[in-house]
Amino acid sequence: MSQGTAILFNPQVAMRPGDYRDLYEALPPVRRRLAQASEAIGVDLEEAFHSADADLVNQGPLIRPMSVALGVALHDSLPAEYRDGAEYMAGLSLGQITAAAAGGALSFDDAVRTVRTMATVEGEVFAGRDHGSTFCYCVDLESVFAKIEELAARGYDVAPCAITGDDQMVVSGRPPP
Repeated sequence: MSQGTAILFNPQVAMRPGDYRDLYEALPPVRRRLAQASEAIGVDLEEAFHSADADLVNQGPLIRPMSVALGVALHDSLPAEYRDGAEYMAGLSLGQITAAAAGGALSFDDAVRTVRTMATVEGEVFAGRDHGSTFCYCVDLESVFAKIEELAARGYDVAPCAITGDDQMVVSGRPPP
C-alpha cells in the first residue's frame, strides 16, 4: 500500500466576520483568487469577505464562491512537491467541486459560476420548504448530538450527515410516520 499524499477540501462552512483575513493578508493567491471569482460572477466578493455582517458573508451565492476561491488559493499556496505530487484530491459536497477546480478537471471560473448558480437556484426553488436537512452553525456539537438522541427516542429518523467544523454540523432526517 502506498503512502501518498491526499489533499482534502472542505465542504461549505459558515464564516464568522474576520475569518481567514490572516490568509488574505499573508497569501497573495487568496487575494488573486477572490478577485478572479468576483470577475467570473460579476459580484464584489472582497466586499462580502471583509464585511462585519455575518448574514451577508454567509449568503449562499456569496459564501460558496468565496469558499471555492479560498480552497483553490490554499492549494495554489502549497509547496509544489505537495501540490503537484498529490495522489488524491477530494472533498465533501462543495469540497468536491473545489477539488475538481484545483485539479484542473473543472476551470476555476466555471467552478465559482456553478456554485453560485446552485445557491441561487436553491434559494429560489427551495425557499421555505423542509427537505430533511438542517445546517447547524455556531453550535455546541455535544448539544446537537444530545438533541439527535432525544429526537431518535421520540421516533424521528435523524442522524448527523457531516461534521463540517468545530461548531458546525449537517443533520439529516425525517419525522416519524
